[in-house]
Amino acid sequence: MAEAKNDAALIRGLLDAPALQGKWTEVAVPPGELLFAQGDPGDAFYAVLDGELDIFAGDDLLLERIGPGASLGEIALLDGGVRAASVRALTPARLKRLDREAFLETLPDSPELSGTVISILETRIRRMTHYVDYLTTWAGLVAEGDYDSAREAIVAQSSDTADANLGRFVSTFTNMVSAVQAREAELRKELRRLRIQIDRREQAVQVAEITGDDYFKDLKSRSQGLRSRIKDGGSGSKG
Repeated sequence: MAEAKNDAALIRGLLDAPALQGKWTEVAVPPGELLFAQGDPGDAFYAVLDGELDIFAGDDLLLERIGPGASLGEIALLDGGVRAASVRALTPARLKRLDREAFLETLPDSPELSGTVISILETRIRRMTHYVDYLTTWAGLVAEGDYDSAREAIVAQSSDTADANLGRFVSTFTNMVSAVQAREAELRKELRRLRIQIDRREQAVQVAEITGDDYFKDLKSRSQGLRSRIKDGGSGSKG
């Protein structure tokens, strides 16, 4: 919670920086629409004024939900790489946008701006480091097939924090654990079915090999002949 307040203060300082006045543009994003997609060029920094937005990876893996006072694209200001995640508006959202070009043009006259951006990055990196630590522990347990211990660790670690985003992260990971466990159970069933089919085929092959053997054929012929004689003998005794 203290980190969130610190973030908001840093971002407010960036918005109010005299050197950046006139360089911000306002952006409105309707609910359900993307602000940007994973893989898009990282060409701008955003400060959230109103509304809520979801940060997600892949098809729909929710990483974080942010609101007023939060920011997006700090790394984009420094390296201009591609976006590492997608951002979609959950509610009507209003943001301030600062183009990377405008930021870089301003830096020579106001070097303290880079310090502000680095401070914002430090807070985010610290939070993400916690997430990675959790994920490493949980993923190790899942890899060992210890799903119950993984769930217990998830619940224990998430109960020690007031971070709402960690709660969402936990929910997403728990669903993934359940999906992996269900898939593993289905694969085991399929392997059992295949094993039964293979066993039956092996038995059929063995039977075919035995019944096709000359000795078996001769034995079968003698057996049939014996049954015929017994039958004929029985019929004669009745006469």
